[in-house]
Amino acid sequence: MIAAAAHQHGLTVTGHIPVHMLAGEAVRAGYDGIEHINMLFLNFFATHETDTRDTTRFTLVGDRAADFDLASPAVRDFMKLLIAHKTVIDPTNDAFEDLLVGEQGKLTPGLEAMVARLPVQAQRNYLLGGLPLDAAKHARYVASFAKMLAMTKALYDAKVRLVVGTDAMAGLMFHHELALYARAGIPTAAILRMATIDPARYLGRDKTTGSIAAGKRADLVVIDGDPLAHIDDIGRTVTTMRGGIVFPAAALYASVGVEPYAATSH
Repeated sequence: MIAAAAHQHGLTVTGHIPVHMLAGEAVRAGYDGIEHINMLFLNFFATHETDTRDTTRFTLVGDRAADFDLASPAVRDFMKLLIAHKTVIDPTNDAFEDLLVGEQGKLTPGLEAMVARLPVQAQRNYLLGGLPLDAAKHARYVASFAKMLAMTKALYDAKVRLVVGTDAMAGLMFHHELALYARAGIPTAAILRMATIDPARYLGRDKTTGSIAAGKRADLVVIDGDPLAHIDDIGRTVTTMRGGIVFPAAALYASVGVEPYAATSH
């Protein structure tokens, strides 16, 4: 009923998969998009009795994803369903990297340069991640996170609609999510499209935003680097333009206590 009412008003419906429901059922019921890649794994691991409102929605994936066959008929059928319904998937891999890969008291590998730029209070938050696990369990969870990245690549290969989100700190973690897509094996040009023009198309806004063209909104950034060659360059922002107004990125970072990126050569 919610999906029908939204669609009647030209709106889309996206979000978590409700408790006691599976992703395939939500898609058939009218979901236009699904947030978080764990919800896709739960389509295969959970039942209608599983309480996905608690940490089971994480631990069940951590326990089972490592051995999951992404080439199975069930997965292929599920991806065909997503394609048929034009369902948009926002994996938010970084939200699960902290849980499955992170270790308490340690920075998650790949975040060192970003965290060093943050105020000390914010830096502490990145030492709190990770579930309390023994060594064998932690290794399994790391393998399960690798399978999350493999699922992201499988979705791309199947031509499922993908976009980029974080469910984490706004702005800077977005850059890390792009890097995780690259680690999954997705070409950088495709990743940049997923972060710009593709979501604009899916929302029916590509005539006004999503790319740089005459007549579109002048919302863009100037980057010191080449993200096509090095996806990490996406965070080397020197200038931000919003609605045609130019802002030096260093001043914007300073206003929230973040150090500007350090210019280095590759």
